[in-house]
Amino acid sequence: MVLARQDPLLSQNSKDRLLTTIDGSLEFANAREKSKAIWEGTMREVNMVAEMGGQAPNPVMLRHQGRTQCHLLSGANPGKPLVINFGSSTCPVFMANLEKFRELTEEFCEVADFVLVYTAEAHPSDGWALRDNIKVAKHRTLDERYLAAQKMLKLEPVKCPVMLDRLDDEANKAYGALPERLYIILDGVIVYMGQQGPVGYKVSEVEFWLDDYRSQLS
Repeated sequence: MVLARQDPLLSQNSKDRLLTTIDGSLEFANAREKSKAIWEGTMREVNMVAEMGGQAPNPVMLRHQGRTQCHLLSGANPGKPLVINFGSSTCPVFMANLEKFRELTEEFCEVADFVLVYTAEAHPSDGWALRDNIKVAKHRTLDERYLAAQKMLKLEPVKCPVMLDRLDDEANKAYGALPERLYIILDGVIVYMGQQGPVGYKVSEVEFWLDDYRSQLS
């Protein structure tokens, strides 16, 4: 398992000296980025719109295939659950679960629809980076986000539509999606709301939900 960078315990003088070198500047920048990312994650949870049993937000997205605009719930069908998987290639937990997610799309394709939403990077190489992780910098254009999603699909292909959150991160903010998160929407209502990753990201819970749903149909 990839472990987070261990920030050194340094005096202020040592930090100032480190800022005079390229490597040192990166090390210190990562420490600040780590604190910033943790704070932003907390605020996303506080300010998110999505709630269990509530109407699902339907932000404008970008289709990976064709790169045309659409709404997040455009792939939803009446009476059929839509499983939404939010994540990015720089999150090891998300990447480690993509094979299992692909298996779910195959096993439950007759009773549910699936979509993967590529968000801002969880651990960008120029932010809160992880040691020996996939190297992707923060997305500054939609083209960069598209290429990052392409890189993910080359590493772990999926058998469902892929959408890109736009640079305003509207979907990420509405669903508290970063670093990764799972939802199930049924007829516009949130019927399963996974917890914020990495600890709360559990593909097995989605599998149990879908298995129970399928058994009720038979």
